[in-house]
Amino acid sequence: MALEGDIQAALGALVSGRCYPLVNTNTAIVSPYITYQVISSSPNNISIEEDRVRVQIDLLAKTYGEVKALRNSAKAAMNAFKNSARIMDFDGYEPASKEFRATLEYYIWQ
Repeated sequence: MALEGDIQAALGALVSGRCYPLVNTNTAIVSPYITYQVISSSPNNISIEEDRVRVQIDLLAKTYGEVKALRNSAKAAMNAFKNSARIMDFDGYEPASKEFRATLEYYIWQ
């Protein structure tokens, strides 16, 4: 849980605390907000002390410009994690909520 807490601390400040594990279960929450999840964790066979954790971060906002700005801020915040590497990022749209989405994926060694 320490990693999730670190992610929450790093990203929550970008959206006034509206940063949630897995999904936003509070439908009253307004954009922008962030959700995150651990996709996988693989033990490092060379060093028993470190696991490679794959994390997905979804940023949601009402406008494309807003989500792009949030993406830049999230990338800067994630750069503070030592032993991390961004794998990829891509854009999307959520028709049901009419929100723009930017997804970031990282490997974090811990």
